[in-house]
Amino acid sequence: MMNQTTFPRIVMLCVPCEPTTIMYNEVAKKYGVHQVYFEEKESAKTIIKRRVKKLGWWKVFGQILFQLSIQKILQKSVPAAVKRLVSAGLIDDTEIPADKIKNVGSANDPQTIEAILALKPDLILINGTRILSKRFLEAMPCPVLNVHAGITPCYRGVHGAYWALVNKDAAHCGVTVHLVDTGIDTGGILAQTIIKPTANDHFSTYPVLQFAAALPLLTDSIDKVLKKQHQLQASPVCTSGLWYHPTLWEYLYNRIITGIK
Repeated sequence: MMNQTTFPRIVMLCVPCEPTTIMYNEVAKKYGVHQVYFEEKESAKTIIKRRVKKLGWWKVFGQILFQLSIQKILQKSVPAAVKRLVSAGLIDDTEIPADKIKNVGSANDPQTIEAILALKPDLILINGTRILSKRFLEAMPCPVLNVHAGITPCYRGVHGAYWALVNKDAAHCGVTVHLVDTGIDTGGILAQTIIKPTANDHFSTYPVLQFAAALPLLTDSIDKVLKKQHQLQASPVCTSGLWYHPTLWEYLYNRIITGIK
């Protein structure tokens, strides 16, 4: 049961970024947000070690080159993309009030789990956090939802819209709202929709489009989950895949050969 008839206790567990702000404003407008926890970013050393173990040094080296060069350049146009969506009334990028924010270490730390439990949440919304542990999920007394920037299970991982376009798979270039389990974007699907990027969009602006498109799906899903009226959707017919950052040479090849920015 919800703690209040009008305002459920919704807790956000996220990383500081534009999509988190966009999500906060949409959810706060309709339901209110009780508390926002910002998870501490993992060290670059930890991230690189984990990636190397999965992908190998050469692949990770190429990803780092891409992130330090082309991605930095592309990121400069994100504020303009956000401004266009704000002007169109599709998103609100007002800063999250400072008194709503608390900083924590890992989402899976016992202290973080205890802090969230103390709030007696009706629903938890995550964005960009570490993979949540079985201990975390089993401890929570309520559903945990995520907005994934990709159509699952086709494009799990990161940059789902980019990889869908590279693969000439526009039918699966979109965004997913799903329940969270211990896998990587493998939870039950609540809603999905497709986006149609313009010629001016690229690798760094696709996620902004995805989260803007996800907002009505998210609020509708929250409403149904809180009322226990939600139904899981069937997975799209596709091969489940886990996608990562492109390497510098992958990005350049794709841009030259397919024209995908």
